[in-house]
Amino acid sequence: MDLVLGLGLLAIVVWLWSEGRRAHEIAVRTCRETCRSYDLQLLDATVSLSKLSISQWRIKRTYQFHFSRDGVGRESGSITMRGGVVEIVAFEPT
Repeated sequence: MDLVLGLGLLAIVVWLWSEGRRAHEIAVRTCRETCRSYDLQLLDATVSLSKLSISQWRIKRTYQFHFSRDGVGRESGSITMRGGVVEIVAFEPT
């Protein structure tokens, strides 16, 4: 019984890790495309997880990223996802 429980827990951990990687890839792609559509430069190509919670039985992730309007300044933005679906991409006001 302990083996079954251990394997079940391992399967859950692997699934959570896999879903997290997939969500991160979607967030990076969405940030890159959104910045390009607004003629902004995504800096460092880095999108980092800043908040993780559960909302309506789905994992809600908020990622932070940095962008530049003129190639010199540095501003922050965020992208919020529920499961593998993007809810909002927000740019910090200047």
